Amino acid sequence: MTPRSEIEAVLDEFHAAAAAADETRYFATLAPDAVFIGTAHYGACRGTGVLQRHGDVWKIEQYNLALPIPDEIAPEVVARVREMRPA
Repeated sequence: MTPRSEIEAVLDEFHAAAAAADETRYFATLAPDAVFIGTAHYGACRGTGVLQRHGDVWKIEQYNLALPIPDEIAPEVVARVREMRPA
């Protein structure tokens, strides 16, 4: 396997485990001190991240899941979020 295909396999496993709510498989893809920034899946999301080789396997070091919000509704979403924050 190439490094790229190994990384793709880790990401495929990460996403499959998340979709199945399989904590054991999910956390097995993460480095011990991994940082996850994100939210639950609400339709189309975009993820970015960093993987690093740990011995002979790739582990996710950092993952950021973003929920794209169209510009047209962003002011309304921001206002709603502000309403939900405790004073």
